[in-house]
Amino acid sequence: MPPGAIKIPSKGEEHLVLMKRDWARLRKEIASLTGVNRQFAAAAWASVGVVVSAVFAGVAWAPARSVMTSDQKADAAWVWPAIIAAGICFTLVAVVCFLAAKASKNSMETSVDRVLSDMDEMPYGDSAESSGSSGRQLQRWLTH
Repeated sequence: MPPGAIKIPSKGEEHLVLMKRDWARLRKEIASLTGVNRQFAAAAWASVGVVVSAVFAGVAWAPARSVMTSDQKADAAWVWPAIIAAGICFTLVAVVCFLAAKASKNSMETSVDRVLSDMDEMPYGDSAESSGSSGRQLQRWLTH
């Protein structure tokens, strides 16, 4: 084949021609999607574990407290408030973390939808070929 000649395949192949700036922009956006924040969900489930532990501690503490003398009850007066406070506080932490995890997930889905929308707007896909207006779409894309 002489230099500078372009070999045309015998049967149609699917190729995607992108300008370097478009490729760089899409690559940057896709690279930013890899940092999914899963710490909120992990913290929420850990908090649920603490709440369940507080419930079991309360169930175990009630009969133990009933057999104590009054001096022992006075020494351990902090246990009930600690169990109740842990249950309430970690319930609130779990709720806040679950809400934050949901917001983080929704944000990620929005970002993915935005990248997919950008990719669909490119005039090189099936939508451009089927609409018959690839020239207008290419012009709009290049001047956008």
